[in-house]
Amino acid sequence: EAVMTEQLKWNLNLQMVRGPSVALAGDLSVDAYDKVSVDIEHGAAAVTVDVQPGDADEVLFLLIQSNRYGEGLTYRVNGAGDAIVLDQPQFFLGAGAVGVLGATPQTLEVENNLAVAADARLEVLAGRKAVPD
Repeated sequence: EAVMTEQLKWNLNLQMVRGPSVALAGDLSVDAYDKVSVDIEHGAAAVTVDVQPGDADEVLFLLIQSNRYGEGLTYRVNGAGDAIVLDQPQFFLGAGAVGVLGATPQTLEVENNLAVAADARLEVLAGRKAVPD
């Protein structure tokens, strides 16, 4: 059975005020993508967010963003390892970048202990190779 590929088009523009700028763009083919949006309740127990069913070396990009950011919004890949602070949007492009997470990103265990007592809307987009049957 043939796998339909999806195309990710990405652009990154960085501009230092009164300094250098960098503009990058590219395309990335993936077999499938997974998107999830979930509200992370302030002060509640960690929420498990399903990212994708594949292995780490099959994940080609991962985007994690929220409507709120800060030291108190953290996640652990598969509930293990050190907590990673979501203080800005995080975009991992390529298997090498995704590999920096140190584990197969199948789930994120997310906690919201931000100074502002409000829920955080988390959005995750992952692109991957097809998972064999």
